[in-house]
Amino acid sequence: MNVLVKHIVFFSVLFLLVLPTTTYAYLDPGTGSYLLQIMAAVFFGGAYAVTTWWKQIKLFIGRIFFRKDTKTSEKSIGSKK
Repeated sequence: MNVLVKHIVFFSVLFLLVLPTTTYAYLDPGTGSYLLQIMAAVFFGGAYAVTTWWKQIKLFIGRIFFRKDTKTSEKSIGSKK
């Protein structure tokens, strides 16, 4: 097993054993409003980033998926002569 995975498992188990079983907490209505604002900010910020860089995103995806293989195109050109 990878050393990193062993560390993650060890510290996860240690963390769960140290935590108390019962927690008493109070979340006021302002907390829900704050979480809603955070989710809205993440959504609108992501939408703004995508619209700002839409042309670069399209070019990047186009280069990955619609790349022409130069060896195949050279063989097809050579066979037509």
